[in-house]
Amino acid sequence: MSTAAITLASAAALLEIIGIWITISDLRKTRRRLADYLRRPRTMHLSAAAEVTSAGSLTAAGPEQTLEQRVEHLETWQRGLDEELRERDDKMTKRLTNRFERQLKASEDTMGDQLEGLRELVAGEGPQHWLRAYKGPAILAFGVLVGLAGNVVGALPD
Repeated sequence: MSTAAITLASAAALLEIIGIWITISDLRKTRRRLADYLRRPRTMHLSAAAEVTSAGSLTAAGPEQTLEQRVEHLETWQRGLDEELRERDDKMTKRLTNRFERQLKASEDTMGDQLEGLRELVAGEGPQHWLRAYKGPAILAFGVLVGLAGNVVGALPD
């Protein structure tokens, strides 16, 4: 075997070992990044609670009212009750709608944070060129090509 073939075979072996080592190292880093992602604290966005106040209650005047005055007072109160209930229903609907929208926004923010963390995990440290992302397998493939060149050089007659 010629000196060139031995040199190429040695370089190929060295490149293959380096490529395998880098690939294993990248796999371990990825595993650690995944473990860090799974251990990271979760951010839960909460919305403020809606407050509900009760409507005023019916108050009766003192004993100086006559029965007719009391009945008239009750009838007047009863006529206004429908409008009061409609207003209360509108206020409660608006409060519940606002609360639901706040809760929905809080859930959206929470899920957005989780999705962003997952994107960072999958994408890595930022935009990378494919050769940098796959440098271990690329070096390994280059080592195989150098080994093939060494075999071809070794097969040639001296």
